[in-house]
Amino acid sequence: MNDTPNVLKKLIASEFHDEEARRQYAHDMLDAFIALQIKTLRQQRGLTRRDLADLAAVETSRVSAMERIDHQKWDISILRRIAEALDLALVLRFESFGQFLNEVSALDRASLERPSFSEDPAFNEPASSDERNPTHLRGARILDFPSCDAAATQTTEAHPVLPNDSGVIYG
Repeated sequence: MNDTPNVLKKLIASEFHDEEARRQYAHDMLDAFIALQIKTLRQQRGLTRRDLADLAAVETSRVSAMERIDHQKWDISILRRIAEALDLALVLRFESFGQFLNEVSALDRASLERPSFSEDPAFNEPASSDERNPTHLRGARILDFPSCDAAATQTTEAHPVLPNDSGVIYG
């Protein structure tokens, strides 16, 4: 059994006790992760850099730059266009360093690949008649977050979100 990933994880974890090292590692890995994932997803779909650039309506040189692991000037609007061109959702999130360490330690090609919508198993199962005509979901909210204005001014209360017997959340 190859113990190298565990040794690497322990080494990185020990470095994370230094705040500056932890932050720098997170910055560097974010840049590398985005670059590697763009390249991996492009290759997974059999696209050239020019193909992806055309689909995303950006210059080929922009795609080339974004695939370099030292690229640091990320533009959310361009990342959105790349995601749309690849038929994927762009997800940005804040993460604990523990979870970040787990993800970095497990980084490989398979962890970077994602199916496009048409190949996504979550959407390839035949739908039941209720799923094709979800009248029972009218008025349902999956999540209920206060608006940014409400959160900023604290003038609006959040509505409670409760599941019903079918597991659908209504607010």
